[in-house]
Amino acid sequence: MLNDPANEQRLIDAESFDKPALAGVVRFIESDPKIASAVESNRFRQTVGVAVKLKMEKLGWEKTGKKGTVTGARHFVSAERYTKRPATESAYATAALNALKVVSQIGDDREREETGRYLMEALATTRRESGRVF
Repeated sequence: MLNDPANEQRLIDAESFDKPALAGVVRFIESDPKIASAVESNRFRQTVGVAVKLKMEKLGWEKTGKKGTVTGARHFVSAERYTKRPATESAYATAALNALKVVSQIGDDREREETGRYLMEALATTRRESGRVF
C-alpha cells in the first residue's frame, strides 16, 4: 500500500498541508477489510507508524520529533511529523555515491566503462517500469 506512487504522494501532500504524513493514507488503512480486525491493536498501529517512518525516510524526509493530530481517523490519534531532508544529507544518495566510488575503482578502463553503461541501463529500466522519468 505505501509503495503505491499515489499513496507516496499522499504522505508527502499531508506533510505539505501541515498534517502528519499518516493523515494522507489513514482512510485507506482504516477502511481496508483485510486489516479491519488488526487496526484496533496498539501493536498494529505502532507497526503502521514504523512503516510510514521507513517510507518517509526513503522518500527523503526525516522525523521532527513532534507528533500531530490525525484528524478524521477512528483508530489513530496522533502520528509523527516529518520535514524534508536536504538532498545533500540523503542517506540513500550518500550510499549510492559511495557504491559508485567503489565500482569506479574495480577493473580496467574498459571494464569500468562497461559496468557504468550496465548500471545506467538498469537504472533507466527501473525508473521507466515505475513510471518515473530518467
